[in-house]
Amino acid sequence: MTGGTPLGNGPRRRLILLGIGVGAVGALSGCGVHLQEDAPDIPVIPRRTRMPGEAALLDLLAGTQALVTATKSAGTELTAVLTPLHVTQVGVLRDALRRGRVPSSVIAPADRTPSPVPGATPNSVGLAAAEASVLGDRTPYAAFDAALAAPVMALLAQRAAATTLLGGHPPAPNPPAPNPPSPAATTPSHAGIATGEPTPGAPAPSSSAASPAPSPSATPRTADDPGLSGLLVSAREAVQFLQVVQARAPKDDTATGLRARALDTQTWLSALTQGWEQALGDEAPPASATIALPFAVDSPEAGARLAAEALTRVRAAYGRRIATLSVSAARKGWGTFPDELADIEVHAHAWGVALQAFPGLS
Repeated sequence: MTGGTPLGNGPRRRLILLGIGVGAVGALSGCGVHLQEDAPDIPVIPRRTRMPGEAALLDLLAGTQALVTATKSAGTELTAVLTPLHVTQVGVLRDALRRGRVPSSVIAPADRTPSPVPGATPNSVGLAAAEASVLGDRTPYAAFDAALAAPVMALLAQRAAATTLLGGHPPAPNPPAPNPPSPAATTPSHAGIATGEPTPGAPAPSSSAASPAPSPSATPRTADDPGLSGLLVSAREAVQFLQVVQARAPKDDTATGLRARALDTQTWLSALTQGWEQALGDEAPPASATIALPFAVDSPEAGARLAAEALTRVRAAYGRRIATLSVSAARKGWGTFPDELADIEVHAHAWGVALQAFPGLS
C-alpha cells in the first residue's frame, strides 16, 4: 500500500507548536543563578530541573534523526515521502525541547544527524523495524502533559502507519504507566535507535483495588475526552459517504473495484464507529439521517475522491480529539489512540490521501 498522491506541504509547525507550550522551569533563573546539568548538590549551584518526559523526547529526536538518514538512503518512492515527514518531526521535537528549557548541550547529542553507512542501502524490513522501534514500550510517554501528548501521539501514529506501509507489523504496546516517572530518575537511552529493534517492554502495571472506580454518571466521558463526540459525528458522516460511493459506482465495476473497496473501508470504519458510540453511551450525539455531499459524485474518479475526503475528515477529527484530551485521558490513551489514528492514516493513504508527519494535527 504505497500508492497515494505526492506529498503536499508538510504540517505547519506553528500550528503544532501551539500545543507544545511547556511551562518555564528553574525558578532561580530569574535571580541570575545559572543551573548546571551535572552540578553538585550544593546550595550555590543547584541541579537543573528536567522537563517532564525529557528523556523520552530526546530518544524520539535521536531516533527521528536516524530515520531521516535511513529513509533518504533507501531511495524508494515511499521513503522519498517519509523523509520530509521525519525532517518536519525533527524540527518540532527540537523546538519542544528548547521550549522546555533543555540546554543545547543536552539536545545536541540527540540532534546529531547520523552518517549513512558506506555502501549500505536500508531495506524495507530494517526500515519498518526502525519506524516501529518507539511503539512497543510507551510507559515513558505518561510523563508528558496533555499539550505535549497530542503531537507525540500523532508522531507515534505516523510511525505505526509507516511500519504497516513498509510491510511490517507494529508491536503490541505496553499499557501506559499509572503515574509518570520522575524526570530525574530516567536517563536518555538510544540503544534501540541505531539497530531499529523495538525497545524491550516493561511489565504492565498492576491494578489497585484501594480506590473504587467512579461511576459513569459521576465522571462524564465528554469531560475527559471532549473531542470524541465530534469524532463520532465525522465517522458517521464518512460511513454515509462511503455508502454513496458504493451506490454510484459503475454497474460493471471490475475495472476499478470501487464498490468493493468502498465496502471494505466502510466495514472497517463502521466497527470503529460502534466502539466510539459504546464509549460515549448516553452522551453520544444523535445520528443524522441526511448528509450534504461536498461535490457531485458522477464518476468513479469522483467516488474515489469522496472516499478520500471522508477519511481526511475523520483523520482531522481524530487530531482534534487528541488535542483536547485531559491529562488523565491522555495517560490512559497511549495504548490505543496512536494505533487508531495510524489505522485511519493507512486507510486514507490507500485512497490517495498524502501522509502527514503528525496525522490530524496539520
